[in-house]
Formats: sequence, structure tokens, C-alpha cells
Amino acid sequence: HYPIEAAAPTPGAWVGLSEITRIDDTTFAILERDNQANAAARIKRLYVVSIAGVTPAAVGETPPLLTKTLLRDLWFEDGFVLEKAEGVLRLPNGNFIVINDNDGFGETRVFRIRQDD
Repeated sequence: HYPIEAAAPTPGAWVGLSEITRIDDTTFAILERDNQANAAARIKRLYVVSIAGVTPAAVGETPPLLTKTLLRDLWFEDGFVLEKAEGVLRLPNGNFIVINDNDGFGETRVFRIRQDD
């Protein structure tokens, strides 16, 4: 079970996962975001989770809760106010590229996130 952050108390607001990117056999980068833009945007975050040592649950059982570690808060640290932070690419040097989906209009932003930032 991946613990998603709570959405802002705004009508129609929700939080979901836009991207799950494999880092290695047991570690994944997760792009978590709300569906809000501009001043209403709050959650545009890149997390890392590990499934090392996690025992899967059978259908109908309560799944184990994964622990997520914040790698980067795109909204707070980078001013990412666009709604759709959508894609994550991990580069061979360990850095990440994050891009938004502009739905065919508007601004497209590309962020390079360094592991040592």
C-alpha cells in the first residue's frame, strides 16, 4: 500500500500518482501530485519507495504500508505550479528529469533534479 497525501479541502481536488519509475529491483521513484494549478497547487512531489523485504499480501488481506522518502518537493523548492507533473526519467548518473503534460497548450517545463541538491 502506497500512502497518498491528503488533498486540499478544495471542491474536486484529489491527489494521485502520475509516474512510477524503476530505480533498481526494489526501489522506485514516485511522482505524486494534486490536480490543482497555480495558487491552488500544493502537492507536486517526487518520492522514493523501496519494496525490499516487503511481503506481498494475498487478495483480500491488508497490504503492507510502504515507507516513502521525499526526494524533492517540486512545488515548494522549484515553484512547479502547473497542474500536471507527469513524467520522470532517471538518468544514468542518478539524477532525474521531471516534465509536465500541458494537454497540447500552455507551458511545458522540464526540471533536472540532482541527487546532491
